[in-house]
Amino acid sequence: MLKLLDSKKAEDITAIDISDVSSMAKYIIIVTANSSVHSRTLAKYIIDFFKENNLNNYLFNKSIDFNNPWILIDASDFIINIFLSETREFYNLEKLFFKGKIIFDT
Repeated sequence: MLKLLDSKKAEDITAIDISDVSSMAKYIIIVTANSSVHSRTLAKYIIDFFKENNLNNYLFNKSIDFNNPWILIDASDFIINIFLSETREFYNLEKLFFKGKIIFDT
């Protein structure tokens, strides 16, 4: 999934192992999109990735608001956050999950 995001020009990709600090998921993935259209496209690629790999049952939020500056995809062990730049800076999830272990950072 990280390679997919990278190949689709997601920016500042960060994956954090939060399994020791949170019970809501094992990993949180945070990426920046360069526009609203780009964020919607990235979200659709992620959803398609889960469907194509027979992981559709991992997708918990079936109705995603694609017109939001923060698109959140709840995929069981993975929480994928697609932000526009200014929204990512505002919420600063990396700081919130600072006790987690960064396993991927571009």
